[in-house]
Amino acid sequence: HQRFELVGRATTDIIWDWDLVSGEVRRSAPVDAGGTDFGVDTAMTQQVEAWSGLLHPEDQERVVASVRGAVEGGDTQWSQQFRLRRADGAYAHVHDRGHVVRDETGRALRMIGATQDITERVRAEQALARHARAQAMLADFGREALALRDADTLLARAVE
Repeated sequence: HQRFELVGRATTDIIWDWDLVSGEVRRSAPVDAGGTDFGVDTAMTQQVEAWSGLLHPEDQERVVASVRGAVEGGDTQWSQQFRLRRADGAYAHVHDRGHVVRDETGRALRMIGATQDITERVRAEQALARHARAQAMLADFGREALALRDADTLLARAVE
């Protein structure tokens, strides 16, 4: 438990340990002031249903199926990006990844991982994509403007 808490203090990620037999999940919480508050109960354990209930409705089926597939399919690594509800009700974009620990027969016993808040990165990527689309539109318009000889047609195209 002490190592778990120390690792949780070393990162802004949420570190988690899921006992696949009991269904209980132990989580750390981000420790820096800028850390996302997912309303994570750091007082020992929660049932995994508490986590799945925080998934964005559009992501829930995909993410739960991918976790189930990793655990039941014999994988040792799992990774997904999805939206997770914060304590304030808004959704954060997260990158979650885990390692499945198996016994000698291959039975999944636990999954240990980390959840990283990537909301700012996703917003920056979306802003860059919007900017790129705007630049492409302006470039297309510029090429058309150079080809047009008629000012009325150019003005009509600009309005369009």
